[in-house]
Amino acid sequence: MYELLDHDQSGYVSREEISVFYGGGAVGARFFETFDTDGDGAITLNEILVATSEAITAEPPLFTNEEFLLQTNQLLKLLKNKKEEGQADKFMDDALNQTSATCCGEGSYCASNCVAFKECWQSQVDNRIVLLAVADIRKVVRICNALVGILIFVCIIICGSLYDYGKTQPGVMLNFLLLVWSMVVFIIELKCSCCGIDRYLANNWTMIYMAKRRATLIAVTGIVLIGLGPWGGVIGMLIIFPYGCISRYIIASHPLCGEVFITTDPEYFILPGNEIIQPTDKFLMDGAIRLSLLLTPYAFEKFESELAPVRLLQQMEKVKLQRRLAETEKEGADQVNVTIAQAREENQAKVNAMGSTTPAEGESVQ
Repeated sequence: MYELLDHDQSGYVSREEISVFYGGGAVGARFFETFDTDGDGAITLNEILVATSEAITAEPPLFTNEEFLLQTNQLLKLLKNKKEEGQADKFMDDALNQTSATCCGEGSYCASNCVAFKECWQSQVDNRIVLLAVADIRKVVRICNALVGILIFVCIIICGSLYDYGKTQPGVMLNFLLLVWSMVVFIIELKCSCCGIDRYLANNWTMIYMAKRRATLIAVTGIVLIGLGPWGGVIGMLIIFPYGCISRYIIASHPLCGEVFITTDPEYFILPGNEIIQPTDKFLMDGAIRLSLLLTPYAFEKFESELAPVRLLQQMEKVKLQRRLAETEKEGADQVNVTIAQAREENQAKVNAMGSTTPAEGESVQ
């Protein structure tokens, strides 16, 4: 498998080589991030072996040796099919040429600065986002989205009365659409289950129902509000940044939020048999089951074979997430220990400066 991935036989697997077999999509990106444990932009054979062994030896093990061999064989089949398509060489040459033409090519000054900035950002921002509780993120984003909906509604009414831009037909239509959008943002956060409205929005209007995409649309709304006069510009800039951009980044960066994150979901669902499942996982499972019922038997068999490498990836990603959480908790514990040590040193310095009040041996207290 490693020889098939290492297309140019350079001794390591680059991001471009992964994109040859996965088409440069999300699966390929997740494969690369999962196995590139040191973050140097290259996957070595040792990194693949270590990540796989950790998944097998975990307590409890994420999969058995037999399951791993079965999934590896299916992944090998997929890689051989991609290799036999005859387009891998051309795609690889184009990808490598495009990489060398950019300022962030391998070994350049810009690339070293980007790596340093990425490491600093991960340690100072991303690791702190990981420690945030999903329930707290869901609660804060839900309250803020409802307030933003009210703010947009009030802003349109005030700006319309102050600047009188609603006389033209385009102005009237813009006002009407923004008013409807502000009410939709507010209603979604109320979780209206009457007549199946919430379920309909979840299944058919996922672009506005998912918190990450809704944060993007809220930021775009802020850009539109800038054209409604001075007050609209001030409110629009506040909606774009800090709220829109920061909330979207937190949702996208947290490993338990991501693309399918719904603010109105409970903390967990209880399935038959008293099994607990995360809301995002339940939403994806329901959608996958609903779509798989439409597949023909032959297509369903093909779908099962395509799931093998994805399942292996998910298991590797779970190990990586556990390691990341452990490292973040250790950094937090080390910081607490440093703070305690500094406090002790300061207290000891104060005691030394004031002099010891304990009588020496052989002395009596007067």
